[in-house]
Amino acid sequence: EYMGTLNSSMGLNGLVVVAALALAAAAMAQTPPPTCTGTFNPATPYDTSNMQLVATTTNGKLYVAGPPDNQINVVHVYGSSYEMGYAQGVLLKKEIDLLYSSFLPWIDAQVQPYLKFLPKVVADAIATGGIEAGLEVSAIMTEPWTPTHWLDEWQGLADGSGYSYRQVRNFNAFPELIKAACTIVGAWGASTGADVSYGNGTGLLALRLLDWGVENPMRLVPTLAVYHPSAGGGNTFAIQTFAGFVGALAGYSTESAVLEKVWIKSNETILEGRFGYPWSLLMRDILSYDDTLEAAYERMATAKRTASIWLGLGTRANGQFRVFEYSYNQLNEMDWNTPFPGYAPQPAAHPTIQDVVYVNKHTQPSDDPCLAEILQGNFGSLTTTVFEQQVAAFTQSGDLFAVAYDFDNNIIDVSVASQQPNANPIVPAYERQYLRFDAAALFAEPAPEIAVA
Repeated sequence: EYMGTLNSSMGLNGLVVVAALALAAAAMAQTPPPTCTGTFNPATPYDTSNMQLVATTTNGKLYVAGPPDNQINVVHVYGSSYEMGYAQGVLLKKEIDLLYSSFLPWIDAQVQPYLKFLPKVVADAIATGGIEAGLEVSAIMTEPWTPTHWLDEWQGLADGSGYSYRQVRNFNAFPELIKAACTIVGAWGASTGADVSYGNGTGLLALRLLDWGVENPMRLVPTLAVYHPSAGGGNTFAIQTFAGFVGALAGYSTESAVLEKVWIKSNETILEGRFGYPWSLLMRDILSYDDTLEAAYERMATAKRTASIWLGLGTRANGQFRVFEYSYNQLNEMDWNTPFPGYAPQPAAHPTIQDVVYVNKHTQPSDDPCLAEILQGNFGSLTTTVFEQQVAAFTQSGDLFAVAYDFDNNIIDVSVASQQPNANPIVPAYERQYLRFDAAALFAEPAPEIAVA
């Protein structure tokens, strides 16, 4: 009887200790390293399993996901390249109208500080004819190296939305001209742990934080575009994008994930650095057609590459992630134990971390240790929850959008800056609630049977 009471008491004390440790750990997780400027984001992802269907057309469906004050469009498109472009143009015409009318004036101001990094022919075109002329020249410079399925998709998007092929093509050329501060993280193996938000262990994870200013009109038309190509047309995949733009800034397929960060320290005044296969199109083709790191590397290595970027890539088959230093004349691969490519000695603020590759939002090489300290502090327990509540929030990266991918659990989490035109203040994506998507359900979405007016 006495022993029973003693054991019961010890069990209770043990529970108290465990609870106290859990509270202490939670408090520590909410406290950023001293080198970080952001604050903890307590929000947990919003379940989007009950998305609202708002329209269908031949080869396409349009849903709205999220609570009333935090919604994004989810567009599913099916068929050939032309058919998928056409369906997207029909379903997102209103949003494309809004973005095309507001984006050009905004990007004209954005590109001016970077004219010195552009080929002279592009810079001269912008100086004399404005941003539209610069986009036209950039599109002409890259079109000969652009695979024909892209030309077909642009034609479909133009026909569906009522714009000309030239307008659509030129708008989709903007990534070749811009610079944005972004963050990439890939983690796997010993660095990851069980995610408290859904209780399962994790394997390969990826995080893409896009910093391009909350005043960017793209925040008004955030879109998760899910592509279901015809048989033989490649993998099913989803890209986090904006209405009317069909290249990849971040994407996840049945087999891989791709992420991007621009690289401003390259010598991009050389004209040779702009003729070729646009990087945003190449990234999406990796999602479509490449199932392994080796296949994706071969695509990059044999392509006539253009602007300089950091390209993040993870594949289900390999279960690992890499970052590539990618430009017209370089293609350097970074594993977790590779000294940060292009820079020697290894920057103190960018230590190697087992089974983690990362690039912070700053110009490289960066002396900001915030991101590395968060990753080191959570080693062995990195999850999408840590990515969202700590990495994005503490580093204050991902003002326009943030997206996290969990391969083992087939999850896509998306956050975007305030979508309302009159939002005041505009809340950056890294401070908002993420929307959680079941990628398996997205990829299994059946094609529409009939069009609904």
